[in-house]
Amino acid sequence: MARPNDYRPLTPEEIHVLEARRCHADDWTNVAVCDGFIPERVEDVRFYGKIRLGSFRGTLTTADGMERPSGIRQAELHDVTVGDDCLIEHVHGYIAHYDVADRAYISDIGTMVTQKNATFAQGRRIHVLGETGEQFVVPLHRHLAAQEAYLRTQPAIFSFSELDIRLDKAVSSALPARGMVGEGATVCHTRQVKDTYIGPHASVDSADVVDDCFLDSTKDAPVRVGAGAICRHSILAAGAAVTDGAKVNECFVGQAAHIGRGFTAESSLFFANCHLDNGEACAVCGGPFTVSHHKSTLLIGCMTSFFNAGSGTNMSNHAYKLGPIHYGTLDRGCKTASGAHLVWDGHIGAFSMVMGRYACHADLSDFPFSYIFTRPDGKVMIVPGVNFATVGIYRDVRKWPGRNQCVSTADCLVSTYEELTPDTISHLRRGRTLLEELLSASPAEESGYVVDKDVLVTPKALRRGIELYRWMEQLYIARNVNANYDFTAPRKPDEAWHDALGVIFPENYFDSMRNDSRLQDTPAPDCFRRMSELFAQACACYPSFVKEHIENTYTEEDVHTALEAYPDNVAAYYDRLLADAKKEYAFTATRTFIARLHKERDEELKKAHTKAKD
Repeated sequence: MARPNDYRPLTPEEIHVLEARRCHADDWTNVAVCDGFIPERVEDVRFYGKIRLGSFRGTLTTADGMERPSGIRQAELHDVTVGDDCLIEHVHGYIAHYDVADRAYISDIGTMVTQKNATFAQGRRIHVLGETGEQFVVPLHRHLAAQEAYLRTQPAIFSFSELDIRLDKAVSSALPARGMVGEGATVCHTRQVKDTYIGPHASVDSADVVDDCFLDSTKDAPVRVGAGAICRHSILAAGAAVTDGAKVNECFVGQAAHIGRGFTAESSLFFANCHLDNGEACAVCGGPFTVSHHKSTLLIGCMTSFFNAGSGTNMSNHAYKLGPIHYGTLDRGCKTASGAHLVWDGHIGAFSMVMGRYACHADLSDFPFSYIFTRPDGKVMIVPGVNFATVGIYRDVRKWPGRNQCVSTADCLVSTYEELTPDTISHLRRGRTLLEELLSASPAEESGYVVDKDVLVTPKALRRGIELYRWMEQLYIARNVNANYDFTAPRKPDEAWHDALGVIFPENYFDSMRNDSRLQDTPAPDCFRRMSELFAQACACYPSFVKEHIENTYTEEDVHTALEAYPDNVAAYYDRLLADAKKEYAFTATRTFIARLHKERDEELKKAHTKAKD
């Protein structure tokens, strides 16, 4: 786009040509153009206020491959700047207070206007988890990351009061006075665009309404707002898509996230690679790879990551007394079966499957890899550990890396996709201890042992859970131990670990964040970029975290025992996977999968035997 000193007044000859082509201005002296302006390419246009027009010498190729001459036809412009080789046509209302960058394409739209004091959704406060807003408030900004959202749900650990003051100042000082249509962007067949920043190469095509939004598009990762979509008061990060009748209000849609097919989202955050179709969400903090495909699915008042909602999953966040104040957490990798009903509060352990009605308000975070279901008599049952060696979990941890559509690793921070991490291990160690205490303390009640809030485990499932959790610990140790481990390190009690929506670190890592001078002293948004850098460092440090966790938690005898048992444990792991896969053996695709699993089993066994000998 031209600089201010590149513009010149229209010549009398150019004004004559424009008027001959049915163009009008309230004052032609307010219209300035660049060298290369061709008045013959402007037709049926009304100009009001200060107008700046670029060069219209070239052509523009539309999304359908048609090459069209640049220019302006059938439009009304109020206080607008138009860059070089743009094409603006068939504006049924008007465009007001917008800067249109080079090679942008605007066609068949209603109105496009920026009002006074527009914020483009920057700094807007939304209420997540606790729907009433009394608990967690997240300000929208273009640098918002999943890990920041996680920290905002941990006020006892990290305070944002000072950072938010700096954020508000930075947002207010950086807000443009006018809207923007970025270089190479497209806005077509859309009824209303208001108070919206449209980044470079974004596509707003056949949308209904885009109001008070920031489309943070880039050439490498364009934002798309498609057919029938309604976006209000929201930020869409690079590569995000809202399309096919989706309705989004007060949301953050993260890098490469997709919301479509009539999905409705209200006051929610969806970070990198989320995919949501058909259903509904409210007050959700959705970490990376949160997925909901099905109709009649309601996600409400919950925090998730690597989550898959089964068809008809329904959540409730109030008890009809104090309103929708409750919320729940589904740790990494959880799933719900078709028709699941979760009544919050509650906390589900990592990689667990919830079936039926969960209305016990229990904290089951220390029982990862579990099946949770409701018996016909209404009792909630848990089967600890049985979801570990299943083909569903096996496929999940291998498919997530391939489904990462972010253009850079910084856009989707994930320490590891593995299922056995210091976080899951620390939880299952506490769960195993509780199961052992239940087993030794007293005989089971008639219906089983109570693990928390009337959630029951049968004696058989309890004993099996203890065995499975011990087996998982041995696999975790043997998978990660190597010759560099220091077995003289002092033992420590299990430290609290955090899976901050993809990034895994010990709680003491918060100390380095709180004491980081760049985080404390730099202005926003630099401090939030610095926060992302610190979480990226945590990702890079993940192997060191694992090494330190094993050194501080397990004795040398524990490690030797795990290594000696490693070949048998690997064999048992693949035997369980094969047994699970053979439940569908009648299908050709399953037979192919089983053949690959046999091959992988042989390769991993060779590695296990080698490691055990060394």
